[in-house]
Amino acid sequence: MTSGSAKVGPSFPTLLTAYTARPLSITFDFVRLRSSFTDSTGTYDATFWVTGDALKWEIPDSEALLLSEWDKYKEPDPSDENGKMLCRLPCSAKQNQEIADVITTHPDPIKSGSVGGLINHKAPIRSHMMPEPSLLLTPKLYDLRWAQSKAQIKPCNQDINLPIVGESAKLNKCVNTQIRNVMKAAGTTTTIPNIIGDPGKIWAVTNDVYANREETVTRKNGTTYTYKYKAAVNYGWHGRNLQSQAVTPGQTVIQSVGMRHDATHIDYSQVAVLIAGWCEVTKPGETGPTFMRTEAVYRDQTLCQLITHDAKPLTVTRY
Repeated sequence: MTSGSAKVGPSFPTLLTAYTARPLSITFDFVRLRSSFTDSTGTYDATFWVTGDALKWEIPDSEALLLSEWDKYKEPDPSDENGKMLCRLPCSAKQNQEIADVITTHPDPIKSGSVGGLINHKAPIRSHMMPEPSLLLTPKLYDLRWAQSKAQIKPCNQDINLPIVGESAKLNKCVNTQIRNVMKAAGTTTTIPNIIGDPGKIWAVTNDVYANREETVTRKNGTTYTYKYKAAVNYGWHGRNLQSQAVTPGQTVIQSVGMRHDATHIDYSQVAVLIAGWCEVTKPGETGPTFMRTEAVYRDQTLCQLITHDAKPLTVTRY
């Protein structure tokens, strides 16, 4: 169990620090994600909105030391017109939650209740549909995201023991190169796939968040000690024929549902993927969808089947 990462050399700001300093330097897009299940009463359908890629940071020119390391591995981000390699900023579970709490969205009244209704933070606000903060995904939602991606790229493993900026840069180069290859195969240089699966591992929410854990650690001198901590849950890096089973049968991941880190752990592979605070749900017998708060779906005894693999509502939805 670790609660940090290699820190030699330049370091990253937190997502919230970068966002507070320059909100437009953090880039993301919410895209549609479908989920459904059927029980004895009929079929339930939902549209969620998740970020199509990890949240990315445009490193400012003022960060000369950071850029001197970052640009050693430069592969321009397909979404950046200036040829910069945007940074899928590594984060801890706590830092992931901090940025989720400030990125709020609410339904667009023009498309309320319509199929494909849009979550839009710029739309007029109605009193009964106030802006809601984003949430972290569940493992099942990350599986759905992978299944619905047209850019199913290979995991980009680096070395967790080396300085985080360089290893994160290598990850971003690897991800960007694969995205360009997907675009090339599709015959385009401009149309970026809506969902990139996977840009990294995520911090997920399950009922094991903050579970009491302990692990025996062996020091270099051969002695041991027991470390007690409250768990954060990490998950993902889908691919074909990998060593671990995903929560969805038939899918495999590098990281199954893991609880070996606390909520302060950071490494190059842990990136921020969010789900919007509103969603659309159509219940059996209904002719069209209704906007609901995503957190309410997470906690609902029945609707939780849209987002959990074990049909159990979440009792914990945030770090």
